[in-house]
Amino acid sequence: MEGVADNLKSVCQSKFNNFNIIGTFCLPFLPVDKYDYEGIANKVNESKADIIWVGLSSPKQEQLAYYLGFISSCKNKSRYKFFISH
Repeated sequence: MEGVADNLKSVCQSKFNNFNIIGTFCLPFLPVDKYDYEGIANKVNESKADIIWVGLSSPKQEQLAYYLGFISSCKNKSRYKFFISH
């Protein structure tokens, strides 16, 4: 849902005084096999994020993190930490 990630970012900034959140991205409502993983991986790599928080329905979020880990980790395999929210 559009805006949820931005709201979470605002809450984390105000509640935890964390202004190191570098961005948010909302995926379109598609089957997990239809995502543009290369495009998503490019966004992740360009952001230079250390932690990626994935919040989708289960098992979609686990599948996304699994596939994205293979693509985005080509250059930075040990760098990413995926957090899956339930």
